[in-house]
Amino acid sequence: MSETTEGLFRAALGLQEPWFVESVEFDVEKRKLLVHLNFAASRTFSCGSCGAERCRSYDTRPPKAWRHLDYLGSETYLMAPTPRVTCHRCEGIRLAELTWAGPRTRFTWAFELWIAQLAKRMPLKEVAEIVGEPLSRLRRMVLAVGRR
Repeated sequence: MSETTEGLFRAALGLQEPWFVESVEFDVEKRKLLVHLNFAASRTFSCGSCGAERCRSYDTRPPKAWRHLDYLGSETYLMAPTPRVTCHRCEGIRLAELTWAGPRTRFTWAFELWIAQLAKRMPLKEVAEIVGEPLSRLRRMVLAVGRR
């Protein structure tokens, strides 16, 4: 992948070290864009449970996909392994905090906020049709965004 492509997606996603864009795939027939992220080994992260900083990396969970804002009219997904950390405050193994998504969600923060804004302006059923996600999933998402 060229540095230009990597730089474009890194800037568009607001990625910061240790995260980087590893590769980008585009499925022309399905009109899906997959942005594969990874992180530099032996790094520290914030704890996803308590927010403690500089927790040592423990291991990595298998890659997961998060629905992101569409790029160029194509569904876009971020694919990344999720690091686990040894938290010095929680005194246990916890998922690392991710800058693009919250815990236990299939969507990025940006996608969730966009859906919440659309839901204020039109029926959620129409939003579901526009973005191609099940209505029940969007209902849960909008409720979760409202609780934050």
